[in-house]
Amino acid sequence: MIPVDEMLAKILAARPILNHERSTTMIVAQTLCVLEEVGEFLNEMESRLPVVTGDRDAVSLELADIVISAYLLAASLGTAIGTPTAAPYDHGDLPEFAGRLAGTVRRYVGYARRVGTIQEVQHALTDLLAATAGAARWLRIDLDEAIAAKVAVIMGRPFAEETK
Repeated sequence: MIPVDEMLAKILAARPILNHERSTTMIVAQTLCVLEEVGEFLNEMESRLPVVTGDRDAVSLELADIVISAYLLAASLGTAIGTPTAAPYDHGDLPEFAGRLAGTVRRYVGYARRVGTIQEVQHALTDLLAATAGAARWLRIDLDEAIAAKVAVIMGRPFAEETK
């Protein structure tokens, strides 16, 4: 299987907007993408509870979307995502960490009274990814496989043809 970093590198290569100047608008737009993916995951979860058996593809692809969108946000910020240092988060923490990410990005781009730092955004992204991994564990979803499946879907889209 292709390592997650390599798969995400393919997506970044297919997203030419990230090669342009980093703008506040692009950072805010990518943050909204992350928040949207969290919302879509929660919607898929709600429509499939209780998860017993059967097709969980939609749920796993939404989890993969969160990870991919978070990495795209990090790329638009020109930063990396750290390694979680806290205990594994529970799947129920996703909305909380999505909200924290929104707040840290608002502060970082100057849309709040208090100024934020890139380190705060990195920490918020790391926490969000840890909560995403916690959700995957809880649902017994192999997140690497889900990301690989989602990358295959993304790379099959027409815009990706130009970068192959």
